[in-house]
Amino acid sequence: MKRFLRTTGMCLAAILGAFVLLSMDKVCERCKGTGMDRNECYSCKGLGYTQCLTCNGNKMIRCTFCGGGRTIVCPHCHGRNPNCIKCGGKGYFDCERCKATGQITCTVCNGEGHNRCMTCDKKGYIEFRCPDCNGTGQLPDDETDTYSSPNSLIF
Repeated sequence: MKRFLRTTGMCLAAILGAFVLLSMDKVCERCKGTGMDRNECYSCKGLGYTQCLTCNGNKMIRCTFCGGGRTIVCPHCHGRNPNCIKCGGKGYFDCERCKATGQITCTVCNGEGHNRCMTCDKKGYIEFRCPDCNGTGQLPDDETDTYSSPNSLIF
């Protein structure tokens, strides 16, 4: 018959009359002793970022100055004077803000097309207390009996 005495993280085993010092703690295999487990983030699918909702991942948005039209109506003649010296009679100017492309860099994602995932804070995973060890990192030793003093050892 073998019995164990639990002391500060170690146990003293009486096996066939010889005392052997054994490690009492069993490291939780699921969390590797950290007490924390993790799952892939459901929002970003483990990437750590999500697609920008403002530009839909395209990195560009419609120019806020020309409205995406690439040109701006001449503020002097309002497009009505063919002899206007400011616009040369065209009635408009090329938009300088977007360089007449109609688009500017997305101001929400700074032209990256994605934003930091707010669910996992760019880690790609969500941590939670390990359910196997209840966050302790150690599994209980179900095979041993616990005694409070050396006098209770049974040989």
